[in-house]
Amino acid sequence: MSAQPAEDARLKSFVDSVANLRGISYVAASSEGLPYFIAGIEKENADYVSAVANSLYDRMSELTNKLGLGDTDSIKVFLNDTTRLYVFKYKDLVLVIKYDFALDRILEKFTEMLKAAKSVICYNCKTDLTFKIYRCPKCGSFNTYDSERCWSCGADLKLKTCPSCGKLILPDGSKPGFFTVLIYRLKSIFSK
Repeated sequence: MSAQPAEDARLKSFVDSVANLRGISYVAASSEGLPYFIAGIEKENADYVSAVANSLYDRMSELTNKLGLGDTDSIKVFLNDTTRLYVFKYKDLVLVIKYDFALDRILEKFTEMLKAAKSVICYNCKTDLTFKIYRCPKCGSFNTYDSERCWSCGADLKLKTCPSCGKLILPDGSKPGFFTVLIYRLKSIFSK
């Protein structure tokens, strides 16, 4: 089980942020079939879900290795037309997320950022925006704070506003340069 408090806090932040998205049924992180962090389900059900997720992940990994398909780092199970189960390994834990299909891209990006230990932290107020959603001002679709372009309409999202302090930030959370802000302001004036 992971013993480093910083990693535990990051994992807890991931679980809490994902659980708060509309369309998420539950999130469970388990170690050896026992729940470690859970959200969206009761403790009794978390034991069952964790055991099944661990078993599913182990069995699928075993099968893909036997078939010569290589190592499996994540599994998507299509439960019906709109509901999916996403099972993946993070360090020594197995995480399972039951979600609506519309969240596919967001969850893939969040898990990629979790595994890569990538963070987006506002330079001004130090708010952690790593697992937060940014809504595209042009089309209204959901993106992550590290996105440079909108996934739906292709709009330029290199500059975003921090939801906590209101300052403009770059996709990595750093402060934009003077000319970058000037060009952004001019674009917003002339695009109206």
